[in-house]
Amino acid sequence: LGGKGLFTKEIDNAQLRGDVDIAVHSMKDVPTWLPDGIILPCMLPREDTRDVFISFKAKSIEELPPGSVIGSASLRRQSQILAKNPKIK
Repeated sequence: LGGKGLFTKEIDNAQLRGDVDIAVHSMKDVPTWLPDGIILPCMLPREDTRDVFISFKAKSIEELPPGSVIGSASLRRQSQILAKNPKIK
C-alpha cells in the first residue's frame, strides 16, 4: 500500500512544517533514505523482540482448532502464523 516510508511520510511532513517537535518510530517503518531536514539522532537499545501468544483454548498456535481467527495487520506476522498453522483464519 504505497511502499516503504508511507507510514512515516505524514509525520515527517508535520515535523518539517513545525507542527510536531519529535517523532518516535519503529525502525521497521523508517525508510532507508530520510527527507532533507529529517535526522535520526539516536537509536535506543533493542528490547526483547519475541511476540506473545495468549489463548484460553490452546497452548500454542499449532494447537488452535481449524477455523480459529488471529488478527494481525503485519504481513510478516501473518505469514509466520500461517506457516505454524495453515488451518486458521
